[in-house]
Amino acid sequence: INQSGVVVYNQDLILQDMSKTMQEDVRLQQVHLVVYAVPFFENQDQPFMRAIAVRMDTDPLSPGQVVVSKGQVITKMYIVGKGSMSLETTPGEGQRSADTPKLGELGIYGIGALFRPTKSGFKATTVDYVDMYALSKYHFDEVLQLCDKDKKEFEELAISKNLLQRSPEAEPAPQ
Repeated sequence: INQSGVVVYNQDLILQDMSKTMQEDVRLQQVHLVVYAVPFFENQDQPFMRAIAVRMDTDPLSPGQVVVSKGQVITKMYIVGKGSMSLETTPGEGQRSADTPKLGELGIYGIGALFRPTKSGFKATTVDYVDMYALSKYHFDEVLQLCDKDKKEFEELAISKNLLQRSPEAEPAPQ
């Protein structure tokens, strides 16, 4: 159930009688700004973007909700649709100073989680009411397989745009 201004509606009920492609098109239209905010989704074809949009979770969050704790292993990439989140490096007092980094509308957190297990370097807490969008590693992998895309290409693109650091090479096991 979603709320838009003054109207409360059940999106699933509205979409249930539409074809799968129409449902995907409606969902992409609904979240297009969020999906296209991801830099390494630039220039992707429509079927890929529809598949991503359909698999993206949407959650309305209240002020003060902790989205991710520092040190927590995250498996989702988060995008702020509306509102903002603070990114605190030191857990604690719950007070935000003026120099605490904030993530505003269309801000992205946790890109690395789409490619490998990633520990959060911040405690991410909502500052005000937030429309949060999330794409899990599982769903991203599912879309890549469905659309016959190479994960390494996306990872290299994220690295080239300084959104992700190159994974350290694993040392061979001793013999």
